[in-house]
Amino acid sequence: MGQVDKAKQSRKEKLPSKSSQTSWNNNKASFVQYELDDLGKAQCKAWLLLEDNCFDLVHKLCEQGYKFVMKFDGRNQCYATFMSTDVEDHEHANMILVGRGSTPFKATKQALYKHFTCLNETWLEHVGRVGTENIDD
Repeated sequence: MGQVDKAKQSRKEKLPSKSSQTSWNNNKASFVQYELDDLGKAQCKAWLLLEDNCFDLVHKLCEQGYKFVMKFDGRNQCYATFMSTDVEDHEHANMILVGRGSTPFKATKQALYKHFTCLNETWLEHVGRVGTENIDD
């Protein structure tokens, strides 16, 4: 029989339980409306974050209940990383923070940069539903 990897086992014990999570599809998620201007893009690019450190941060955030979805965004012709949580009582429940870049690493780096540096881990004041502006006729 195979050996149990103690590091993997301890990581699994730290993950949020399925009973504390809710389905992302059951709730209407709102996007965090925060895009980087040219200065912000340059600062993000200069932000010293290596790939190993990036995914260490992703792992730590996953232990806090966040999840990350990465995919190629054909509409914008770049990679996108969507950061969210399924945990009902999490402060960022039903919110999605997006980072985009030419590689999955750069998209994830941008999402983390926005989360830690631009928004100081506070998303609420930048949340809005795309296409639901109030129109004053």
